[in-house]
Amino acid sequence: MYAFLGPDGRDIIRRKDVPKDVKRHIINKARYRRGLEEELLNSGHISEAFHPQPGEIPILEGIDIYGDLVPKKKVIIPNVMTIPATGGDHLIWMSFKQRYNLDRRIKRAQEALAQGELWQQRIIDNLFLNYHRAGVLIADVTGHQQTDAHLNHILHQAFMVGANYEMKEKGEITTELLETINSRFFRTSAITIQPEGNSTIGKIKAITMIYIEVWEGGKCKYITCGHPYPVTFSYKEKTLTEVVKPTSISIGYQLSEEDIDKSTIWSPLGLKPPYVINEMKLEMPGDILLLYTDGFSEPNNEQPPFLGEPAREALKKLKDKNAREIYDGLIKALLEYCPEPEDDITLVIAKRTK
Repeated sequence: MYAFLGPDGRDIIRRKDVPKDVKRHIINKARYRRGLEEELLNSGHISEAFHPQPGEIPILEGIDIYGDLVPKKKVIIPNVMTIPATGGDHLIWMSFKQRYNLDRRIKRAQEALAQGELWQQRIIDNLFLNYHRAGVLIADVTGHQQTDAHLNHILHQAFMVGANYEMKEKGEITTELLETINSRFFRTSAITIQPEGNSTIGKIKAITMIYIEVWEGGKCKYITCGHPYPVTFSYKEKTLTEVVKPTSISIGYQLSEEDIDKSTIWSPLGLKPPYVINEMKLEMPGDILLLYTDGFSEPNNEQPPFLGEPAREALKKLKDKNAREIYDGLIKALLEYCPEPEDDITLVIAKRTK
């Protein structure tokens, strides 16, 4: 009858010297704890079951791509439950020619063009380019709990809905989509601002994000929102190079200077400059692009960063392998360097093959 109390609890309520109100308190507390445990477990299973899938890994001529994420750990309550791990990292593959029916979209735009909608020509041109490029989105939410994963679920759906609109109206993903997502997260986030002297204290979950498009031939265009910048490994020089650009702002912290409705809401941390498109290139066959979260670059605060000499040494041994093997080799080297990472790990490899 009182199995949820455990052996010790059952022994106590059987004792005649224990007052009834104390027994009642023990029973109610145990029931509350059991209900909370069941709710946490159910939340974990729901989060795992409905976790948005990243999509198919892109296939591009002359570019070999692979990537995956490694959640920090499952939450284990000894002798009670194991809550499935989902983590704070998120990955989306934008394989345009696999995710969208480009032929049909082009035909629809051509029909509209024939009806006099002249702006459709720009959409047609952009849609044709999608046969030769593919996108990758990596996001990192502060924390590793189920509630943090829920933010990624929201981000995923917002991005995919917006991407479908952009493909219809523009034929490509633009900075406007990222600006809209930033504005939406800013306006719906629970921010607490308390002035203390000349300082401002805020409570908000940080979401960093990078969206990059890799083209056949090695050209890359990317937008970063407070996220670590890409790193390249030169096959010829055997060196790692970080692409350093002006600092950008994480999703949801500040409204943009170009937000048309900025006068309708207070942005306590000021206004941010617009997100910009940056460009880089994998110059030679064999060159490797690394996209990652800080769990890969700095898996443990007590050790020097992995993304430095340790990663370079590993890449020197892996540089002739394919993208999947490079990914596996780097994750293995990272876990040998830091057996117990303190963060989720996401890594994407794009290798120019010709």
